[in-house]
Amino acid sequence: MKVHMLALGVIISVALSGCQNPNANKVLLGAAAVGAVGTAYYAGRKHEKHKSDDKSEDSYRKDDSYDPSQLVDKSLSRAERSLSHHGYYRQQQENKHGNQIAYWNNRDSHHCIKLKSRDEKVTAAQRTYGHGCS
Repeated sequence: MKVHMLALGVIISVALSGCQNPNANKVLLGAAAVGAVGTAYYAGRKHEKHKSDDKSEDSYRKDDSYDPSQLVDKSLSRAERSLSHHGYYRQQQENKHGNQIAYWNNRDSHHCIKLKSRDEKVTAAQRTYGHGCS
């Protein structure tokens, strides 16, 4: 959209330079003003969006306050959604003696959480290092 507004401004400027009709001149001048306002608005909105994106990335990096023990006794799907929301992704998963063990890493903070579940219910969740986390 920014490119379209810029092109519109250039076209109008060229047209204004050779226009002899006063009414057409006013119309073209108005169109140029609208194009300039649209371009400024678009640039401002884009800048604001990047500022809000930076804030959400910071919240993932600062996950020290995230307590994995709050996931215990929750459904497995709810726990996985919560981990994903906090910037974690499943690194590795294994099954042992009827238990499902999954290791979740956070790309930004480099924290790892070991999530143990049975019958689609979380039985243990803790920060861990070493096996399953890389």
